[in-house]
Amino acid sequence: MVPTNSKGADIGNDSKFIIDGPRLYNIVNHQSYNGSHLLEIDVKGKGFESFAFTFG
Repeated sequence: MVPTNSKGADIGNDSKFIIDGPRLYNIVNHQSYNGSHLLEIDVKGKGFESFAFTFG
């Protein structure tokens, strides 16, 4: 679960997001990215591909 104060613009109240097309998704938004963090994306279904992740 993504804490409320860390949710990006594309994350719903249930900490899920819908991939609706090829675009940049805003998943997490922290004030600071210091320390160690884990982002786990669990994909249901076929055809998902990821090409880039940006941080900061």
